[in-house]
Parts: sequence; C-alpha cells; structure tokens
Amino acid sequence: MNVLILKRATILAAFLGAIVAVVGLIPFFIIYVVLFLSFFASPAVLIFMKKKFLLGVLDMQQSALLGSAIGFACSVGFFVVFVPAICLIHLIFKNYYSYGIQYFVQFQALWLFIIILAMLAAILALTNSVSAMAVNYVYSQIEKVPEDAKMPVDITIDEGV
Repeated sequence: MNVLILKRATILAAFLGAIVAVVGLIPFFIIYVVLFLSFFASPAVLIFMKKKFLLGVLDMQQSALLGSAIGFACSVGFFVVFVPAICLIHLIFKNYYSYGIQYFVQFQALWLFIIILAMLAAILALTNSVSAMAVNYVYSQIEKVPEDAKMPVDITIDEGV
C-alpha cells in the first residue's frame, strides 16, 4: 500500500470525524452519528477519494487496511473534538446531556476513560474495515479493471559482472 494514500485517507478521516463530532453535539443526532461512525465512515472517505481520483485499484487486503485506518482516525478525530466540547457545554448549561463524560474527568478516572476510548476506536476500526471491503467489492464489480493490474509482477535481478 502506498503510504501517501494512507496518509491522505487518515487526514480526511480525521476531518470527517471532527465534522461528525460537531453534528453529534446536537442530542437528537447522536444515534445517527454513532451509526455513521460505525459503518459509513470508511465508505464515505473511499468514495470521496475515488471521485477525486486520489485512489486507484485496490485489492481486498489493501481496502481492509485502509478501512481500518480510516475507522480509527475518524473515531480519534471524533473523540478529540466531542469530549472537550461536551465538557465545555456542560460547564455552561448544567442540564445539557453529558453522556457521563465529565464524571470520568471529575473523579480522576481519566486513564479508564482513555482505555474505553481506545477500545471503541478499535471496534470502529474493525467495522469500518468490513464496510471498506464491501465498498471495494462493489467498485470491483462496477469498474473495468485493466488487464495489467491483474497480472502478477515478476521482477528478476541480474547479478552484474
């Protein structure tokens, strides 16, 4: 896998996570945000990259790796924006939904909170990996793949005199 593609995908996913976190601050939309983060983050980034011609032909292993990186980066971007925003809003409006976040910070259980967020990010990476493989399968059925892409690469190195 090209490292440049992986870097671009993770940066796009982190921005997407931050945007989704701002939408998630509205309590009505939080269930839709969780569903989006769970299943539709990597397809959204992959489709965007395909439309902008930033992504070429991928096999299933590459799409799984890319999907898991997108899922992890999107969840980290979400948590980096969402958690401080919820804490700040809860300081101003006491009746606002806090989702229990300020209790972790208040009772010095920050290490437990970080472990929970890491586990959630790992779970979201796995689910986004599966959805990225599904998107790659659909794209492989729709697109015409050139014959050169299916041929195995045979590299021979001649030993010089």
